Amino acid sequence: MKILFLCGSAEPGKDGVGDYTRRLCGELIRRGHQAQILSLCDKHTDTFVSQIQVIENTDVLVNRIPIKSTHSLRLSSTQAIVQEFTPDCISLQFVPYSFNPKGLPFWLPSF
Repeated sequence: MKILFLCGSAEPGKDGVGDYTRRLCGELIRRGHQAQILSLCDKHTDTFVSQIQVIENTDVLVNRIPIKSTHSLRLSSTQAIVQEFTPDCISLQFVPYSFNPKGLPFWLPSF
């Protein structure tokens, strides 16, 4: 199964949901699945980053979109990743403050 996890931020040790998602991805990969992370509003990068993050000796591909990106750039980057990876399942790891400083991510439902 191919699974794409969406979360707010994915800087190791800086975001609890990102850390949890990375561990979950690592375990799924060890069990034979394909899994990736896409952080939609990463607070710890200024540019789009595609990197391998290692968790428990397992490589996890993490794509990180900076929080300062425009909505259209965030949408086009997400569409490109989804089209390239073609996941069977997309899982949103939702914490309101990850997607908006006031906890009001009104853009997310239409996204």
